[in-house]
Amino acid sequence: MRTLMTFIFAALFSFSAWSSPEPWAELLNKIALEGTYYGAPFDDYMSLSDINPNDREKERIASYISGVGYFDADMNFHINRIEAVWEDWKRDQNGNFRVDQWLFKLTPEQQMISYSRSILILTPTGSHLDSEYPTTKDEEFNYKWNQILPAWYN
Repeated sequence: MRTLMTFIFAALFSFSAWSSPEPWAELLNKIALEGTYYGAPFDDYMSLSDINPNDREKERIASYISGVGYFDADMNFHINRIEAVWEDWKRDQNGNFRVDQWLFKLTPEQQMISYSRSILILTPTGSHLDSEYPTTKDEEFNYKWNQILPAWYN
């Protein structure tokens, strides 16, 4: 039983984008050097974003990737983990947004730590009305991650 549990755990948290280390290292460097800084109570975030169209009133695709870490004494940013969010914003029949949100956390070595998916129902002004949690298979998370990551390499 323990061997099966170890295999399941490894299968759940071992997938990556199957890319070579060079583009990944370049992406981490880009996040650290060009990201927008967001401070949080326990971590610092350096984030890149891609929102199309960049209009909060319209349906859109929003993608964010952040290095979570800290600044050393020389103000160099060190990444402890990567957090990526991909969102598909669509209007429903009531004019609210249904946001299909995929979240991914990875180590700097590109190993998946965790992932989740939810559907957020938000008013046009951004107030949260409800959340849904669709059943999503591991293969679907892997497929989505492998769609998201290459866009950040461009």
